Amino acid sequence: MNDKVALSKWCNKTVTEKIFYALQILVTIFIIFVGSLQIFDVWDKAINVLELLLGVEMILMFLQYRKYSKVTAYTFLGVAILIFCSGLVILISQVL
Repeated sequence: MNDKVALSKWCNKTVTEKIFYALQILVTIFIIFVGSLQIFDVWDKAINVLELLLGVEMILMFLQYRKYSKVTAYTFLGVAILIFCSGLVILISQVL
């Protein structure tokens, strides 16, 4: 059996991978919550927090996939950097 298949099996994951997975679920819940605040106009600046949470989500995915697929992992890292940079540009433009 190929080791890349082990990504989907919970019993084959290390404790660190299980922690990353749990953190990813928590961040996803926060993303849904903050996104709903933005959609329903409860919090007008929620999109700034949402972008940073998406970046954290991508970094967690990078940490999970780096053992199994380097191309996928570095794609997640590149997207996370892009998200953080765009979030910083938006925050700086709102301050100025």
